[in-house]
Amino acid sequence: MPSLVDASVVGESTRESALPWDQIDATAYTVDIELDEAIHLIAQSHSLRAKTDPDFNFLIDEHAAFADIRNQDTVSLNLEVRRQQQKKIREERLSRENTRRAKHGLPALDSIEALEELENQDFILQEAAQIVADMARLDGQVTASLRGSSESLN
Repeated sequence: MPSLVDASVVGESTRESALPWDQIDATAYTVDIELDEAIHLIAQSHSLRAKTDPDFNFLIDEHAAFADIRNQDTVSLNLEVRRQQQKKIREERLSRENTRRAKHGLPALDSIEALEELENQDFILQEAAQIVADMARLDGQVTASLRGSSESLN
């Protein structure tokens, strides 16, 4: 997933005094098994889950909203205009959250304050756990899938 933090704005590379990149020589190793097919199956399973997951759709919408704000070239100096802009941003955030909650069968929130009081569920961590589970299911199937079987992980 794309990061909500813009790497071109944050980090050592944004500083004039940033150290140059260094490179470490590669080590010699032998490939035990080729994992391209396994990685393809895992990525396919993740994509299928992500398309229908309201949490991932919410994250994509949040990322787009942050990108829109970050890409603004100007900011009004008028305090009332700024307050209206902030109110609009908060209302849009609440709307996105209520859409996500509706898809989970949860009640809508009345205010952004109610949203801020809630403990965030880490759906990215949950998806990472699903990917690890896919890898575990593949453990017994890797050899078969690498020999031409096109079994799905589902």
